[in-house]
Amino acid sequence: MLFFAILSCAKNPEEELNYVLEKYEQRINSIDKIEYIASAIDTFVGDQSVWNNTGYALIEKDSNDKIFGFSFYGKRDDIDHGNLYERETGYEFSESAKTYTQEYAAEGFLGHTGGQMINSRLFYIDTIYSSLELKSTEEKYILIYKYEPDTVLGITNSVRTIELDKKTFLVSNIAGSGMYLGQKFASIISMKNIKINDEVLNSVAIMKSKLKDYTLIHPDNSEKPCEILNKKFPVGSFPNLLDSNEIIDLKIERLTLFEFWDAACGGCIYSLLDVEKLSKKYSYKLQVIGLVPTGEIISKKLVEKKGITFLNLKVSKEYEKQCDIKGHPSFYLVDHKGIVRNYYLGFDQNSIEKDIETMLDE
Repeated sequence: MLFFAILSCAKNPEEELNYVLEKYEQRINSIDKIEYIASAIDTFVGDQSVWNNTGYALIEKDSNDKIFGFSFYGKRDDIDHGNLYERETGYEFSESAKTYTQEYAAEGFLGHTGGQMINSRLFYIDTIYSSLELKSTEEKYILIYKYEPDTVLGITNSVRTIELDKKTFLVSNIAGSGMYLGQKFASIISMKNIKINDEVLNSVAIMKSKLKDYTLIHPDNSEKPCEILNKKFPVGSFPNLLDSNEIIDLKIERLTLFEFWDAACGGCIYSLLDVEKLSKKYSYKLQVIGLVPTGEIISKKLVEKKGITFLNLKVSKEYEKQCDIKGHPSFYLVDHKGIVRNYYLGFDQNSIEKDIETMLDE
């Protein structure tokens, strides 16, 4: 009789999965505030470099926040800079210098050093995936999500693993991996010493209040968008990305749009096809050249896979500094005399195309 009772209470795999998902969602919905000690390991495509960082994170739900749905404070252990975010405003502070800066923050703010400690998927449950499998150990449930290939970004074999404590259903580990144009990437963020809600004595408001004793560093609004604006664009001889044995003498004899891009940059991948369309639309009047500082092999694969026909050159990090590159993708519109007329950080098609039309009419 006892044996029968035990069997009758056992759940089949589908019931067990639904049970875990329900408990997981209930736990997420019950959390208003969470703090933890973080360990984040990231392996990047291209040079396969690895970042291994630890630090502190504090996250508070905020239904009025339009970007993340939460505010946060984060700081890595190895540097004295940290970050605080609240209602679309980001702060970066230095504990040793007692200074901070303030900016309008976008999703990329999580890439700052303090933001790297933030597990942005803590309050999110995937609903779109190709398969979901549940495994378990003595102490943990393990959710394994697999996803369809991303044909735009060229990502395949994408997998995300979420580990839940069997007693509390709190997330203790989130790992993601996949293949990007034949190269593997991976990220893991682990959490320990987790506290939630009333267990958390700290708050984003408390951490923000400490900034009143710091000096706000105001940006110099008189600073030019880039140092080479209205100056000669630096030229030289560079290897063709598709054939490193071919050295190209960079010449500017007509209106030219330069794009500095990186294969590990999602915005760059999206912009490549749009820039390709511009190069074809203005093919007889406009020269388009891509400039790539890192990841030669993966960048070459990306150009070939996307069918990019405009010229791409392999340049050095030193050359990027010479061109005062502030991020990727960056664009320069240079006139036929080689003078930099416009600079764009990020791809703004309307502005770029409008400026092209204006300069072609000159």
